[in-house]
Amino acid sequence: MSCYFCKDKEAECYHYNVSPACPKGFYGNECKDKCANCVGNSSCNAETGICAQGCADGWDGELCDRRCEADRYGANCRHICGFCQRGTCDHVTGECYGGCAKGYYGPSCKTGEFSWRYPLPWPALIVTSRAEAISDHLSTYVSSTYVSLLF
Repeated sequence: MSCYFCKDKEAECYHYNVSPACPKGFYGNECKDKCANCVGNSSCNAETGICAQGCADGWDGELCDRRCEADRYGANCRHICGFCQRGTCDHVTGECYGGCAKGYYGPSCKTGEFSWRYPLPWPALIVTSRAEAISDHLSTYVSSTYVSLLF
């Protein structure tokens, strides 16, 4: 048996009675610990608790026990919420429950029309663009007071 469960990295390991065949959904010392948020309710490693097929949408961390941060959602929390009114979205689906910021629509507030004028020495350049899933690809956002885009 490997020595996975240690109180302290430099301390001696405690040898737990880990059954190689814990019931589905359980792991650890005498199979008392419940697997957390594994994809498709798959089981986790009987000794470590690590989900065999990864974390369910909306969850992250080695043991899939960490809920996505407020501005992230989905598989491994790698998706960024759309332009939600309150800046947060559902950690699993990305849906904005508080509505969308002005100019955006759809359940995830990732679709919208925006345009702005940029002052130049020659006649104003008018830029109009369709923003669709823009927040998944850019790390900064468009607001009513400034525009910042990353390419």
